[in-house]
Amino acid sequence: MVSISCSGAYHTSTGTGVILTADGYVATNAHVIEGASAVQVILQDKQIFDAVIVGSDEITDLAVLKITAEDLSPATLGD
Repeated sequence: MVSISCSGAYHTSTGTGVILTADGYVATNAHVIEGASAVQVILQDKQIFDAVIVGSDEITDLAVLKITAEDLSPATLGD
């Protein structure tokens, strides 16, 4: 689990997410990043990374972010 912190022209928002891949793809909710001009991902060990929004879908309320990091521990997902 990671924390997500966003800021935009007129608001800030926070949320949570999960690490998808060891090279820095992170899933979160689309409503958390909506309208954000700056997004940061905070790991459990308190490391902070600037994130790029890869894509989002309002209907499913999912978003994917990318941080520049290596050797992360991705979440175990069902099969």
